[in-house]
Amino acid sequence: MATVECDTCGSEFEDDEYCTYCDEVTPPNGSECEFCDNPATTYVQDHPVCNDCYEDAYPID
Repeated sequence: MATVECDTCGSEFEDDEYCTYCDEVTPPNGSECEFCDNPATTYVQDHPVCNDCYEDAYPID
């Protein structure tokens, strides 16, 4: 089996599998943010969120 590099995140995985990193941190296409109506781009405590709500959840002082 050969390893493949993910085009999105750069992680390596077997060519007959899928990128588990992207599967864990990226919501499926078409998912909406739990807290507003924007498209979800990541997860916060298992909730799909958009970039704005993600920044609100983890503010940088």
